[in-house]
Amino acid sequence: MKLAGLAAQVGFSNPSAEVEAQVRILFWS
Repeated sequence: MKLAGLAAQVGFSNPSAEVEAQVRILFWS
């Protein structure tokens, strides 16, 4: 949960295709 939340914050702070893909993978895993 912490990783997902952290990735989400990073994704919103630094929007990029690569980060977005990682966030989606974390949430769907």
